[in-house]
Amino acid sequence: MFLDSRMKKPLAFLLLPLLLLSLPACNQSAQTESPIPTSTALPSTQNTVETEKKTMGEPAIITYQMHHDEFQFLGKEYSKLNADYGKIWDDFINAGGYEMNKQYGKYSYDCMVVNHYRSLKGSYCPGVIVEGMEEAPDGFELTHSPVREYIVVTHEWVPTKDQALYQIGRIDQAADNLQAPAGYELYPRRDNEIVKIEVENMNTEEGSRWENWVPIRKIVEAT
Repeated sequence: MFLDSRMKKPLAFLLLPLLLLSLPACNQSAQTESPIPTSTALPSTQNTVETEKKTMGEPAIITYQMHHDEFQFLGKEYSKLNADYGKIWDDFINAGGYEMNKQYGKYSYDCMVVNHYRSLKGSYCPGVIVEGMEEAPDGFELTHSPVREYIVVTHEWVPTKDQALYQIGRIDQAADNLQAPAGYELYPRRDNEIVKIEVENMNTEEGSRWENWVPIRKIVEAT
């Protein structure tokens, strides 16, 4: 999860409940709920799995199923064992991580974080999905991920990036407690498998939101 210190809570948040209550109810179709701006090639999405009603002026939490083809990921990998996330993000930013994302990213995300399972430790890799890259810039690495189905856990679009970052705790908690839809199971936690992908989907035409992509797979009946 990104650091709470990155989320500066402006005075405008005192009026945020009134603002968010004036937003339209979240009953968008799969097309409007794509996690990637419409100016890019979209992964295919299924019908919304669940929508939580708004409470206390917070944007509703939305979950839906998404298919994503295999992809390349350009990032900088860190161990989660006794991790100091402040130092991790200082290192990533000082290495030009956000500039790299903007230059090479396939989608217009500010940043993504791929969390891999590792024995005795986890892998935390900020970066971005890229396409057609043969070699990573110095200090970064290029990895490949296979075709996967994901449940995307997110929230209604909000007007600003600060408001979206304020939802990190809610979305991460919902993703950590996610139940797979009927006929599916959460992807097993094995070495090098993706546990989840965190996404800063910010400043689009629709607004901003924080997303978690959780991999799932179909349950195969024993024969």
